Amino acid sequence: TKESFSSIQLWARVALSKRIQVLAFIPYKIQSQQQGNSLTKVQGLGDISVLGNYMLFNNTQSTCKKWRHAFQLGVGIKLPNAKSDALQNGLMIHTNLQLGSGSVDFPLYANYTLRHKQFGSMIECQYMQNGTNRQDFHFGNRLIQTTRFFYWKEKKNWQFLPQIGYS
Repeated sequence: TKESFSSIQLWARVALSKRIQVLAFIPYKIQSQQQGNSLTKVQGLGDISVLGNYMLFNNTQSTCKKWRHAFQLGVGIKLPNAKSDALQNGLMIHTNLQLGSGSVDFPLYANYTLRHKQFGSMIECQYMQNGTNRQDFHFGNRLIQTTRFFYWKEKKNWQFLPQIGYS
């Protein structure tokens, strides 16, 4: 068996105040499984997530600090909007290949950012408490840790932030 799971994610962040942010994530998934001569492939929008973050500490706007850092915590919800019961040849495809989970899930989030001048790093941890879907299936809860390195370029009313990292 050869499997491939790819995801491209569109995300947005809106600052409601200096301490509160709302983030939205819309994934596009491309998933396939090859077993002998049989190929199962699905692609399309995945489950949408919305997350609210609260900034516990932030000195990134300070002009007198050489090292700037911020720490935030968040909680959110992942909605079961994507297809989670796709069929192939009249049979439901494996749960892992579905575009969505079919369940309401709750992410918990922590982010620490450290920056020196225009270069920095970001460490994120997310714990996902997964629900049960209509087929009575429950994906295992998961912990994800991501580290990113970035370059910060700022102009009058916009910011450019290319990143590279691992998860």
